[in-house]
Amino acid sequence: MNKRLKKIFAQQFEESLLAMTEECKQSLGQELHDNLGQQLAAIAYQSRALEKKIVNYADVESAQVAAAIALQAQQALMACKQLAQGLLPFELARDGLAIALSEFATSIAHLYDIHCEVSCTEEIAIQDATVALHLYRIAQEAINNALRHAGAQHLAIALTLKKNRLRLSIIDDGCGFSGDHTQADSTSMGIKIMHYRAHQLGAKLHFFQLANGGTEVRVKMKVR
Repeated sequence: MNKRLKKIFAQQFEESLLAMTEECKQSLGQELHDNLGQQLAAIAYQSRALEKKIVNYADVESAQVAAAIALQAQQALMACKQLAQGLLPFELARDGLAIALSEFATSIAHLYDIHCEVSCTEEIAIQDATVALHLYRIAQEAINNALRHAGAQHLAIALTLKKNRLRLSIIDDGCGFSGDHTQADSTSMGIKIMHYRAHQLGAKLHFFQLANGGTEVRVKMKVR
């Protein structure tokens, strides 16, 4: 098989893998939102109703147990909604990339009890939904990597646009990671997909080790 055919097959494989990954994320997000979320909401509601009935019988201890169940169900419901939001970003299509990133940052901050901020220098409207989704997923993967592998406690997301040059930057204060994990041929599937998404956008994806040991993931591209 010549190099040209190998390149074509490799590209088709990457496209199929990315499509399957996105489909799985959206399917799981929908399932969490529509089914598990609704069941948790029902458990919380019924537990509150049970608590009120038990209180009428002056059984304080049992009422406290019912209240604790209701509280835990409510907390699980919030976590479920936050996970679904990350997998299925409703705000992306409705409000645009900047708002979707802000909502995701808020969700991550609550879920992991860390500080996560978003800054946007101006109103940035990305008309192409595919472009917005690729950028959102790159930011999402960068953040997940910082939390899972680098132990980050502070994250900063910046989205800027100057003279048709869009830049997305994700900075963390984690322990960083070795340079070979930031290359397109990395063994990490997440890093591979990040590079592929950037390639699809015609963008440049860079990883920078910071002086404090943290990492910056930066995407730069031209926009029309």
